[in-house]
Amino acid sequence: MNISIKSEDKNKLEFEVLYDLDEYNNIYNKILNKFRNRVKIPGFRPGKAPDNMVKNAVGEDAIFEELKKEIRDSSIEKIFKENKELFPSIETNFSEFSKENLKFYITTYKIPEVKSVDLNEIVNNIKDIKEEDIDKKIKQLQEEMKEFVPKEQGVVEDGDYVIFKYRFNKEEDFKEIAVIVGEKRNILEDYLIGLSKGERKEISINSNNIEIEISEIKNPKYPEINEEFIKDFGANNMDEFKSKVKDIILKERFQDEYLERMIQEKLIKINDFYIPETYIKDETYHKIEHLKEELLKSGYTLEEFLNERGETLEDLEKTFDVNSTVEIAYDIILDILSKDIEVTDDDIKNQYPDNYEFIINNEEQKSRVIYYLKKVKYLRNIIEELKKIGGAGGI
Repeated sequence: MNISIKSEDKNKLEFEVLYDLDEYNNIYNKILNKFRNRVKIPGFRPGKAPDNMVKNAVGEDAIFEELKKEIRDSSIEKIFKENKELFPSIETNFSEFSKENLKFYITTYKIPEVKSVDLNEIVNNIKDIKEEDIDKKIKQLQEEMKEFVPKEQGVVEDGDYVIFKYRFNKEEDFKEIAVIVGEKRNILEDYLIGLSKGERKEISINSNNIEIEISEIKNPKYPEINEEFIKDFGANNMDEFKSKVKDIILKERFQDEYLERMIQEKLIKINDFYIPETYIKDETYHKIEHLKEELLKSGYTLEEFLNERGETLEDLEKTFDVNSTVEIAYDIILDILSKDIEVTDDDIKNQYPDNYEFIINNEEQKSRVIYYLKKVKYLRNIIEELKKIGGAGGI
């Protein structure tokens, strides 16, 4: 057996594995003898049937598949013995393999070396507040301070606050709820668009006939940016107001949630490596299964959900693959960077006061918790350092 690196791209390794004919024949005969001892052939004691009868009984394809498994496993064992720090993920390619061409390929991935973030660079980015950031924040403030006023004329539009009644059959009493159309918090929202106050309509969702009636429509009214508005922020003119808005943005950016998002973006940007495809597919599979469960709670199937969105399962998998890749990459990076972080019993007690005794007396559970808390402590340390460098205490 000869194993050589065919190609190397970042942390992705493709090995070429080449067997000679003698090795192939030895393994083939070994597999054949395994089957010889398993199969029962009339007229022969176990393990004594001739080769051709064993081959006829089990088939060449079965022998060949078992042979590929044997040489695959022994090749992988050798690769992992000679190459440390590999992900436990293997992809094999036997497409060219045959008795005449004893060559196949194994792809695996090295655990990458990763870099930490430049804290000063992050702080500089946080403090770099542009004019468009201020304008965007002012619009957000207007959005937060908007009021809804009755719309006596016209129909329901995206963004309207709507009170409506619904029932599933004529014998039931109407139930009344309120929604803001466009927030996608209720499956009936889209069916309200275009209806006027007092209008009643029958619709069908998932084979259910539902009757809806509009009770009230209110449309959003946004505050004007005038003297009265800016005075609410303690400003006397527009320049002072924009300065106050800049302070608001800066304070928000030094919140833990924003800082962690910045750390994640930077870590993923500066650490470019391949993730085993099986990791991504497994994570996407779990995401889809979770989505199915959540949809069923609302009486939806995945197929109905996809039909409404005009998507296919393949579209959904591609979207989830992107999210899975980011999440896995971030977890791998944090895992490597936090490996030297020490987690004490007090850390576990502070994080899980109610379950402390169970965790501390269960080795498997304790290992999981330590693995998780290493990353938590690493992030906390970086966040606190960012606040210190940025002078967040005085903001």
